[in-house]
Amino acid sequence: MSKIFTVTKKELWSYFSSPTAYIFLGTFLLVNLFTFFWVEKFFSRNIADLRPLFQWLPLLLIFLIATLTMKMWSEERRIGTIEFLMTLPVKTSDLVLGKFFACMALVAVSLLLTLGLAFSVGHLGNVDWGPVTGAYLASLLLASAYTAVGLYVSSKTQSQIVSLIVTTLVCSAFYLVGSDVLLNFLGNKPGELLKLFGTGSRFDSISRGVIDFRDIYYYLSLAAVFLVANTFALDKLKWSPEARKGQYSVRTGVVALLVMNVLAANFWLSKVESLRLDITESKMYSISEATQNVIQQLEEPLLIRGYFSSRTHPLLAPLVPTVRDLLAEYQLVSKGRIRTEFVDPRDDEEIEAEANRKYSIEPVPFQVADRHSAAMVNSYFNIVVQYGTQFEVLSFNDLIDVKYDGTGNIDVRLRNLEYDITRSIKKTMQAFRNTDSFFASLNRDIKFVAYVSEAKLPKQLTTLFKDIKQAVSDYEKNSGGRLSVRYLDPSQDEAIAKNIADHYGFMPQSMSLFAEETFYFYLTLEDGEKIYSLGVPEDFSVTGFKNGMEAALKRMMPGFLRTVGLYTPPSGGGFNPMMGQMGGGKQYQMIQKKLEENYSTKTVDLDAGMVPDDVDILVLVAPENFNAKQVFAVDQFLMKGGTVILASSPVVVNRQARSFVAETKESGLEQWLEHMGLSLPKELVLDMQNVGFPSIRKRVVRGITIREPQVSPYPFFVDLREKGLNRDSGITSGLGQVTIAWPSPIEVDKEKNKERTVVELLKSSAQSWRTKEIEIEPNSQVYPELGFAISDEKKPSSLAVLLEGRFESYFKGKSSPLIAKEDKKDELTPAKEDKKEEESVLTSVIEKSPNIARLILFASNEFVADDTLQISGMLSGTQYINPLQLVENAVDWSVQDRALLAIRSRSYFARTLVPLNDDQKRDYEIYNYLFALLGLFAVWGTFKYRQRKSHKLFKALNLV
Repeated sequence: MSKIFTVTKKELWSYFSSPTAYIFLGTFLLVNLFTFFWVEKFFSRNIADLRPLFQWLPLLLIFLIATLTMKMWSEERRIGTIEFLMTLPVKTSDLVLGKFFACMALVAVSLLLTLGLAFSVGHLGNVDWGPVTGAYLASLLLASAYTAVGLYVSSKTQSQIVSLIVTTLVCSAFYLVGSDVLLNFLGNKPGELLKLFGTGSRFDSISRGVIDFRDIYYYLSLAAVFLVANTFALDKLKWSPEARKGQYSVRTGVVALLVMNVLAANFWLSKVESLRLDITESKMYSISEATQNVIQQLEEPLLIRGYFSSRTHPLLAPLVPTVRDLLAEYQLVSKGRIRTEFVDPRDDEEIEAEANRKYSIEPVPFQVADRHSAAMVNSYFNIVVQYGTQFEVLSFNDLIDVKYDGTGNIDVRLRNLEYDITRSIKKTMQAFRNTDSFFASLNRDIKFVAYVSEAKLPKQLTTLFKDIKQAVSDYEKNSGGRLSVRYLDPSQDEAIAKNIADHYGFMPQSMSLFAEETFYFYLTLEDGEKIYSLGVPEDFSVTGFKNGMEAALKRMMPGFLRTVGLYTPPSGGGFNPMMGQMGGGKQYQMIQKKLEENYSTKTVDLDAGMVPDDVDILVLVAPENFNAKQVFAVDQFLMKGGTVILASSPVVVNRQARSFVAETKESGLEQWLEHMGLSLPKELVLDMQNVGFPSIRKRVVRGITIREPQVSPYPFFVDLREKGLNRDSGITSGLGQVTIAWPSPIEVDKEKNKERTVVELLKSSAQSWRTKEIEIEPNSQVYPELGFAISDEKKPSSLAVLLEGRFESYFKGKSSPLIAKEDKKDELTPAKEDKKEEESVLTSVIEKSPNIARLILFASNEFVADDTLQISGMLSGTQYINPLQLVENAVDWSVQDRALLAIRSRSYFARTLVPLNDDQKRDYEIYNYLFALLGLFAVWGTFKYRQRKSHKLFKALNLV
């Protein structure tokens, strides 16, 4: 090792004694920085990662290492020093390794000088350091392979130019073997086979954050083959002509055998999938524990079949191997529960016909072009998840994310493949299960308790109660001892009446406002400390009771498809934010589609004053002018222990032909929220930490006003990240970033909520302020910095709050609006006496909720509106779904679906950059160039210091 180290120092000394090393380092840094900021447009991508740095590195290293190694042996042969080296008492392998380590040391120094760029990006966003670490490791491994190739080629010629050209060609050939160019030309299967020997494809595998033993072995084996070949080529120079004949044949056979074994080992290792380490922060390339828990719930075999055409769009072809690998991983961890198939429908007409007939799968037309012509190719890009008779189809649009950088370049990636597949597994599994499976999956006892005064029931309820008792008896028989039943009469026991009034708010009921006879008719399910109140069927039928009973059972049992009730205001046409064209009111279709991915979603209007019994979660988006019946429906749903997720603000933004106008509007829930301990002042929150907004700039040219669209900082689009997101809550911990448009502040009454759990989910930054002005159009002439007045009183404001615990009904002590006439807002007057109506309406007000009730408030009407999401997507260059994910996280958390919450947090596009203006972006770019220059000076200074120290030592030795 000492001899190898001596040769390494000698080579490094010769590099740094001449401009060669500094030219190499300077060129490497300059090209990388230029590629990072200008070619890959780092700031336009708006993603906090170092992919632009390493994307072009495999190609860049080809030319730089070819230049670095071209004179290593060629120069020795040209000037005749090769014979001197061969006569030294040093092994040829030591000489080869010494030169190899010298080259690698120079490459390592060059990579070290790029760390300033990595730290700069880390300062701008939440970087996942796993892929960064993997990319640096992949760079060193790739450089080792290229260096070994360059040294071998250099040893075969005296011309440096020939060495440069041949090394470039050989390394380029290794890169092209696994490139997407051949994959598109040959198809998926032959292309994947060639990827085993491609330096670029192996580099991509490690740089994504997965350290695979197969990739490491490939690079080390490639380096070993060419280093052995280099040693073999130099040893030949020592042989006499007579000795060459015998020894040459033997050595050639040994080297050929070594190469064949290396190739065979790569083929063999391609089947080994367990020797790898996922170093990404969220383990996004491994099957998560949450997914494995979902798979463990499978009671029957599940089929995952991929329909992928061998010829597809060039941007989609590289994604196919990743899909194949993940499907194989699902089958591996399932231990026989999951069977995966990967087929090309074009190869089998029967499979193609079945895909169309059974799953309604059709090929998607893509336009492709080569150097000769453009053509249209119909390609399959689908995954089917089937469990029993239920199935889910994931299409092209479900699986990928497309990001535009604003300059015509497109980045196509898999959205979050594990999440998409796992949610489909859960949905098909939940949909397949029927009522017979209720108690089979239950591992604890539950109670059905009816608080009914049977002797005092009206005629309609007497008949219904008999049918209910029979239905409950059937449930009890089928429960296997898990369900116990009790019937209690509060009218006969004052202690029971007082207890249910104090704890559950169950008060005596009547069939009309003027009825003198009262009674009790409350049906509950008790699951430990959790109480679920079953509403009286609206049609007074036993079928309605069974639906409510089964809905309550689903809430307390895992593995059943939950139902989300969604309220949105009446929709209108779309809107073009840049052109100022509008087609009507706001739409909320995207939030509905997002919830439908994992839940059975139904729209509710609440006009009847009741929430359907099968609704598990109630989501209210931008409610407007709720009447007493609608408020009553929301109130009683909460009182039954339900979860209400509300997106509301007293300020509504309307889009006119060429401007945005805000106005105050009442939701009808203001007094109800205040009763629950929350209030929404008629204010808006502005924040210095914000994202851009497409606004209209007005210029006056010779008396004519010209309106120009532009993107400028917009403080009403509050950018929340890090401290603005509650990291202790599963709802917000995995988001990374979310934009809340036109939010209002939330004020929490601590006195009213002292016995409840209060969680602040979202809050603005310390550089935010409030305004009562509702002028939302920026005026850059009066306020040139932001377009709006900046207040001196800056402080954080709560933008989303979660309340959990026991609530008291807003209608406590009041008559039910179901039998009252709404005269004025929140003023209820008795309805006219109507015998027929009295017989069909039950006056029931639950005055207290169990402690499992939850209220989640997001203080914005606009943040999940389709137009708002389109604006954010246009600015980021991709579909912006973080606000939708926030609401879906709240639903998942409410139904205690930790699996989807954990998997969804792996989303790649959550790692966005902090908002920067143009001056700040330029400053960061200049900083990185200066850091690179400072690094070069540091290397030069270190060498000069070592050189001066060596000279002093040499003089001292001479004096001795």
